[in-house]
Amino acid sequence: MYCDGQCKNLDGKKHKCNLTGEKLSYMRYGGRKTGFIVHDHNGVCAQDENKKEDSNNG
Repeated sequence: MYCDGQCKNLDGKKHKCNLTGEKLSYMRYGGRKTGFIVHDHNGVCAQDENKKEDSNNG
């Protein structure tokens, strides 16, 4: 599950999820000025799982 970078639980400098404490895999694309980093949960992001449950209950 890729993190979109907008997650409030993402610690981009330490590359970890503050909610679960999970160290995230990450990939860097592009250069320093125009590049970006994509973070990836090894399992399912708890925040995404909560969103899925909320949409099923609605």
